[in-house]
Order: sequence, then C-alpha cells, then structure tokens
Amino acid sequence: MLCLRAVALYDHVAWIKCTLWVSLALSYIAIFVLLGPTYKMVWKDVAYIPFTNICLLPDIPSSMTAIYLGLTPFEVLVIVLLIIKAHQNMATLRSRSNTPIVRIPLCSPSGVPFNSRQ
Repeated sequence: MLCLRAVALYDHVAWIKCTLWVSLALSYIAIFVLLGPTYKMVWKDVAYIPFTNICLLPDIPSSMTAIYLGLTPFEVLVIVLLIIKAHQNMATLRSRSNTPIVRIPLCSPSGVPFNSRQ
C-alpha cells in the first residue's frame, strides 16, 4: 500500500516506479541468497523434542536475522520518499497559494467559497 501511495503522490513518475521495482527485487534477491545457507545450517542443527512435539534450534544463526531485515532498506526508501513528498506538500500549503487541496473542500464548483454565499 505504501508503494502505491508513493507512486500516486509522485504522479506515476517513471524513475520512482523503476526505483521501487528495482529495490524490491534486490531485497528479495538478498533474502533468497541468504535463505540457502541458513536452510542448510538449520537443517543439520534442528532437534526434535517428543515431549512437546516441536523442533528447536540450539542457537539461531545470524543469517536468520539478516533474512528478516532484508526488506528493511526497501521499506526505509519508501518511507523516505513519502516524507519528502509530505514535506513538499506542507511547504506548498504554508505558502497560502491557491492549491487544489485547499480550494476543493472550501469552494463550490463555481469557485465561490461556501461561507460567502448568501
């Protein structure tokens, strides 16, 4: 949802779409690259405990944490893009210009403000 919002806020600019797609793909490639060695480590060290019917690891490999953090750079990129756009919109609204974001809710279709009608 955040990606769709970022693309919409930037008016479907091609470089934003491309950056988001490439960073998402790189994040998943990094996750899958780390998944293979982690799977091998977990597979050989896992221990079944019949009393509780669960499998446990004696210690958690560090690459397991890296797998969960694989999407973090992508999510940070999306959030930074949204913060930049929010800051730009805030600056536009503060300048008291005739922005549609303010004009649409406060004016009728004819352009006359609602509160000035008689």
